[in-house]
Amino acid sequence: MNPLNLNAPVYFVDSIALVKRYINEKGSALVLSLFNPALNSEILDADITSVEIIAAITR
Repeated sequence: MNPLNLNAPVYFVDSIALVKRYINEKGSALVLSLFNPALNSEILDADITSVEIIAAITR
């Protein structure tokens, strides 16, 4: 996180949202828009998110 840019949006995303980044489904466009470099946003997730994503993608 960049403490100098207090105006940057901060988003907490869960595994369901991050799966939409890699698998095209309803809501994917919104999730992809959060990762737009022009926004200079911070994306936060929980420690368990990577495990949940692997489980969701391999189903």
